[in-house]
Amino acid sequence: MDFLSYVTEKNLTFGIIITCVITFFGFVIYPYFGIFAYGDIYLIIGLILGEFFIFKFRKESQPFIKTGVLAGIGGGGFSSLFITIYVWILYSNIYGYNILDFFIILLNYIVFYVLFGIIIGYLFGTIYIRKEPRSDSLEF
Repeated sequence: MDFLSYVTEKNLTFGIIITCVITFFGFVIYPYFGIFAYGDIYLIIGLILGEFFIFKFRKESQPFIKTGVLAGIGGGGFSSLFITIYVWILYSNIYGYNILDFFIILLNYIVFYVLFGIIIGYLFGTIYIRKEPRSDSLEF
């Protein structure tokens, strides 16, 4: 199996990984860059690039909106988890380890990140539906 067919087969996984890597490394470099939550600009950039990748290698059996929304939820959820672990370790080194703090930080990030993921995934799904030519149209 060559690499291109493997990427086409696992396009959703690779798109989520692209989203998480861009979001996490952007957050580590400069975490205060955001509008609603810290690092949400990096999430938006990561989601856009991840969704481009997913729809470039989309299989015929993958529906547009469902694929976009699943990628958005996965990318936003995993990105919020990784950022929460990073922030919680830094926070815990100063104030001590408390598992309740972990869940408070996770709740802070996951609400915005998953919401952004759903919105951007839905937008990409509808954009690519409009780009796809209709196969059920009658041609004369």
